[in-house]
Amino acid sequence: MRDHSRLRELWTAASGSLQERLTAINSLRVEGPRRPIEMSAVRDLLVRRGVWRRLQVHALMGRTADLRARLGQPDVSEGVRASVHLQGLVGENAILQVSQFGVLKKLLDDICADSVIAPDDVSALWALSETSTPWWVSVYGRPISTFDLIEAQLAA
Repeated sequence: MRDHSRLRELWTAASGSLQERLTAINSLRVEGPRRPIEMSAVRDLLVRRGVWRRLQVHALMGRTADLRARLGQPDVSEGVRASVHLQGLVGENAILQVSQFGVLKKLLDDICADSVIAPDDVSALWALSETSTPWWVSVYGRPISTFDLIEAQLAA
């Protein structure tokens, strides 16, 4: 026997006719599994948000690392190094697998620490990996029908 507790909750919260309630319940979605991120999509998003050029300029400071060392100056920041690495991944047209998201998180955290990108830019980048799935997939494997309502003792 299935656990109908979630269906009962949703049914109680829904309003309208039987068909309107079924349609509303079947349209609800939940967070699905993460998907890989194409680095070209990262670039496109940062261009649209007006941040890509700033990131490119920030990465140029990476070229001064050797000169700074010879002159006894402080080294470039981790954010500069992260900007260089991020641009390299974009240039390779890499696809970042879910198991590699820790690397991207570290790069974004370092770049964000240098105030090159904002936290909302980071959130927008993570949204590239988000998926959603109908809530009923894990319990029923198909949309809810009148038969499910009868089984859950919800049909009038």
